Amino acid sequence: MGNLLNEFSVSRAREAEFESGGLRSFLEYRDLGIKKATGGRWRASISHSLQAMPGGTGLHRHALDVQVVFVLQGQATFEYGQYGEVEVGPGDCIHQPSGIVHQQTDRTADCMVLEVVSPGDFPTEETGLEDYVEPDPSSGVVSRYSVSRAADTPFTSHPLRPWLERRDLGIAAATGGRVNAHVSRCREPMPGPTGLHRHDLDFQMVFVVAGTCAFDYGPHGVVELEAGDCVNQAPGIPHDLLRRSEDCQILEITSPAEFGTEDVA
Repeated sequence: MGNLLNEFSVSRAREAEFESGGLRSFLEYRDLGIKKATGGRWRASISHSLQAMPGGTGLHRHALDVQVVFVLQGQATFEYGQYGEVEVGPGDCIHQPSGIVHQQTDRTADCMVLEVVSPGDFPTEETGLEDYVEPDPSSGVVSRYSVSRAADTPFTSHPLRPWLERRDLGIAAATGGRVNAHVSRCREPMPGPTGLHRHDLDFQMVFVVAGTCAFDYGPHGVVELEAGDCVNQAPGIPHDLLRRSEDCQILEITSPAEFGTEDVA
């Protein structure tokens, strides 16, 4: 990681402010503090509608490394070149690879979308409709379009915590392991604190989708979280999951997808 900025941060839903002035005038955006915490290497935001969509956004594409779109509530419709129109709802997740031509064609008034991108700032180009071509395999870069639907993707055993189960969102496969995203939930009551541990990775974002939980972050103290709260867990930070409500669901995005975990005495 070198001297790259990667600070601990917490964004609380109850203190959140949605602001206009983003890419789309009919939307307001809530910044989750990830861009500042990572020195611009990542950005996470939630958008919601100010008014009914005035029509499609127009076909465009972005030049970036990663773009994850996760629907929190409501319905949205996107158009993706040869993939056609894609309707998504709560819990659905899209990986939009760099350069894919797309537009948003519809969005319900109650729709809220969580978007996580790297880097935090990137160029957008208006263009015509064309098919997406994946990077040449010889480049070593994997960047595929993918859609994970909540209704079709089962929860499976969690590899680290047997009392949890998780739903893979397809991002690791779509990025060749550069990034992972999953939603976890309790399969049984939490037996007790996980114990202090830390992860060896470059990026870890925790977003509470439902319920409540509490982490001990050492020098940062005990942090109580509720639905809509977001944490940038800086690499190597010792932390202990103290408690988690049985209805708690957490969206976790990491880079890379696979990483080491070490208990801290």
